[in-house]
Amino acid sequence: MQPQGSNWKEPTWSWASSTGSPASNEKLEAAAKAAWPYAIRCAWTYLYDHAAAYDLMDHAVENAANYILRHAECPEMKLTARIKSVIKRRARQLSAKRRLEIPHGSLIDMEKLYIGHAKRCTSRLNGSISRAGGIQRFWSS
Repeated sequence: MQPQGSNWKEPTWSWASSTGSPASNEKLEAAAKAAWPYAIRCAWTYLYDHAAAYDLMDHAVENAANYILRHAECPEMKLTARIKSVIKRRARQLSAKRRLEIPHGSLIDMEKLYIGHAKRCTSRLNGSISRAGGIQRFWSS
């Protein structure tokens, strides 16, 4: 399903970074434009977040820019495939990371836990200090 609204159709900026060569920049920009729909698809499929497509593209284009510096003669199709591969790999990494972070309870519950923990730590610290003071008096007498 294609996202609705003008924000999701095409990016408003160019992902062609400065590789030092105008030909490489053009190749990188064309590959990024070809991979943009795939970035949207992966962002929704793996992360359920259309806005994440921009972050995925930023990461993939940076990777591809480094690659094109090393292999200036690579064809645009290969560069597009590389960008898509990096997008999918990064989306899966972020998905696995988010899957491990399961929210439980509300922020109010979390605040109660924090306040209770802080009170216990303070009382333990006060108890340790009083015991240390008692030991010190024992040894000084």
